[in-house]
Amino acid sequence: MDASPAANPAFELLVLDPAGRVRFGNAQAGAWLAQGDAVCRRHGVLAASDRANRDAFERLIRATLVDAAGHAPAVPRVVPLARGGRLPLIAVGLPIAGHADFELGAVVLLRDPEVRDLPPAAMLGAVFGLTRAEAAVARSLFADRTLKEIAAERRSSINTVRTLVGRVYAKTGCRRQSELVRLIGALNEARSAGAALAGGLTTAGMLLDQASRGRAVGWMRALMALPLRAPPDQHATIVSRGFAPGDDTGYHVHGCGHEIVCVLQGSLTMEYPGEASVETASGEAIYVAPGVVHRGVNSSSSLALSLFHVGIGPGGSIDRRNL
Repeated sequence: MDASPAANPAFELLVLDPAGRVRFGNAQAGAWLAQGDAVCRRHGVLAASDRANRDAFERLIRATLVDAAGHAPAVPRVVPLARGGRLPLIAVGLPIAGHADFELGAVVLLRDPEVRDLPPAAMLGAVFGLTRAEAAVARSLFADRTLKEIAAERRSSINTVRTLVGRVYAKTGCRRQSELVRLIGALNEARSAGAALAGGLTTAGMLLDQASRGRAVGWMRALMALPLRAPPDQHATIVSRGFAPGDDTGYHVHGCGHEIVCVLQGSLTMEYPGEASVETASGEAIYVAPGVVHRGVNSSSSLALSLFHVGIGPGGSIDRRNL
């Protein structure tokens, strides 16, 4: 997977227990909590740093935890958190249904609109037919660099950069930088939604699938790849489950949705017909792309398996079909 999404992830992610205490978080969210930039941890509980945002953020978390306790559908709740002289931080709450083996209450996603997620240069080249130099310039334009700044970064003349910019505009059908920013922004949205989007970019889908299929990765990286900025008909459903020793899901396939399985306790063996199985341990996650036949197995003879999975699809459905 390209390094740029990891450097500038779409979301910072935190998982809370039913009392609002932070149970898990990725590195970016942890850095924010340490800095107290709009959000912080007070006595282990997630809170807004600014008094002006505190009530709204507390309502967001409280309502999301109530939804989780009532096993309500995972409908996102959204609150903007004001930051003096800067664009507001966007906080999104998603409930997690509880399970007897563990206590989780909510996923909180934090989105900084001032952080721009740069698309992979290889994707720009594949989609628009850009050369390596043209793709690099397109990424710099998307990041709001001026021609002078781009020339300095590339150690080239302004005229050379102007020539590259002209070629980028010609190949993408854009006439100015603002149009290119909108186009690449839309490309990022499609990339986030992944291969399940009807009419989506097949190159983006191949990149996501090749990087993630059948590979156990750190759960933070996997969750950062979730298509949570998908179009209105795409929704997230979060379900927690427990498996006794030896239990399995049976072979099945998701025809139109993405699935991320996060292991909380025990170890998950993911099996694919004709391919090597993959072990995913506690604290890790595995991504399953649409159309991939698989089954999850608790191969332990004595330990229970606890996990939760996030499904992204039309109306929250990932269209399971048993085989």
